[in-house]
Amino acid sequence: MSFKYSSLVNKTEGLPKTFGRVVAEERTRQGLSQEKLAELIGSTNFYICVLETGKRLPSLNTVVQIARSLKITTAELMRRVEERLDEQEKV
Repeated sequence: MSFKYSSLVNKTEGLPKTFGRVVAEERTRQGLSQEKLAELIGSTNFYICVLETGKRLPSLNTVVQIARSLKITTAELMRRVEERLDEQEKV
């Protein structure tokens, strides 16, 4: 499956929460606390909480930092987000 920017643009309403869920799931899968992820990206655990609950979308720079800290590519992170958005659209 290739990354389709247009599909994300059309689904922006659910993007913040979906991005946050994907990050939280991967962070938890790796056994990282919000505090540790925040430390790895040079931020605060409050900011990670805000992202994971979908109250804010990160900058592109932060997306790259999060992906690297989770040891996945930015493309992989966004692919997971896009897949989740596609699943939600089907419901």
